Amino acid sequence: MKLSSLLKDVSVQQVGSPCQIASPLFSNDFMKVNQCEASIEVEGVGQFYVRDGKAVHYSPSRNADPLWLNWCLNSHVLVALLHQRRIVNFHASSVIFKEMGIMILGRSGAGKSSLIAAFSMDGAGFLSDDVTPILFNEEIPYIWPVYQQIRLREGALHQLNVDTERLIKAEKGTEKYFLPVRKAPMSSHPLHLILQLEVREGEEGVQFHELTSHHKFTLLRSEICSWEMLRGMPETEKAYLQQLIEIVRQVPMIRVTRSSDVPIPVMHKAITRYLSDF
Repeated sequence: MKLSSLLKDVSVQQVGSPCQIASPLFSNDFMKVNQCEASIEVEGVGQFYVRDGKAVHYSPSRNADPLWLNWCLNSHVLVALLHQRRIVNFHASSVIFKEMGIMILGRSGAGKSSLIAAFSMDGAGFLSDDVTPILFNEEIPYIWPVYQQIRLREGALHQLNVDTERLIKAEKGTEKYFLPVRKAPMSSHPLHLILQLEVREGEEGVQFHELTSHHKFTLLRSEICSWEMLRGMPETEKAYLQQLIEIVRQVPMIRVTRSSDVPIPVMHKAITRYLSDF
């Protein structure tokens, strides 16, 4: 399986042993980072070296699953490439609904991917899942599509009335499937709205709460992908603070809460009704 980055201008090369970073500004058991380089090691999968937002060298572990290698390349490594380019990116999914560019935040299990799938199956334009970069054009924030396949567990697919027998299984051990959806045919789209999904037990139905600027900034900062990586990238961290301020200033953010027993289709229907009056 030949690996390729979701960023088309990135060179990806398999090597015997990736370069090591001599003087990292931040390191832990998983990564070593400075402003222009990152080395990432995933046990049982492989080692990756990322440089200047343009080049990736990788060395697979013995008997590494190609699907896991590809996932690492287009998750951890993708984030490192974006950080090196100073393109702020969030642990989020995004879609175009009635010409609105919508980014969806939320903790794991909140239903981001499932909601994006519901929107896409209902005719909306799919932009991204799991990692969402934001570009700025004349200080206006745009969603940059990175067409990672949506990966869903069987329970979510059953809620969406999708037959898993027609789907390809995702990485071993995840118990997820790849769901093909219609991609929006564009290079970027203005960011008009941010939804934050939250599961609250005891919540009645689906509730909507507009967030203040302070809460928006705090939440966005916490949802930047691999924020700890920025401890070794002071120039990128400084650039991101200004980008966050612009997003907070320009883009409304709505918190969407529900209890865990509210199915994804019910949440999707409630949100589409809400957006029709937005």
